[in-house]
Amino acid sequence: MILQLVPEHGYVILVLIGTVFTLLYLGAKVGGARRKANVAYPNMYATAEEAEKDKMKHLFNCAQRAHQNTLENIPGFLILLLVSAIEYPVISAISGAVYLASRVAYAGGYCTGDPKKRRRGFFGYFALLAMLGASGATAFKLLTQ
Repeated sequence: MILQLVPEHGYVILVLIGTVFTLLYLGAKVGGARRKANVAYPNMYATAEEAEKDKMKHLFNCAQRAHQNTLENIPGFLILLLVSAIEYPVISAISGAVYLASRVAYAGGYCTGDPKKRRRGFFGYFALLAMLGASGATAFKLLTQ
């Protein structure tokens, strides 16, 4: 099999670049919250007792958790993005962009200090399902050639 890129793969590359900027943005939010909360490195989080007494430390924990959750989910997202892009670059790129927007919405909701507001990013699951379907279709197409 020869993998041939078409011009539409450029959109997928833009989503990959967007992923880097999304992670940088979320990391910057954590850095700002860390400074405001005065949580020293190498501590990943303020303790539960500290966060209960200090709203800034609670907000830092929320920002840190939103960023950490995104980092935990990025490998699966990238796999689905790239595999689905083999045969369906436009679907992959659109779904990838929607997913990144959902991560920003997720973090924005979480960073309010009310963890339930992280659900604002729920729509990203539809993007993942689209990439999962396109990845499955790509695998099926390769296996039946």
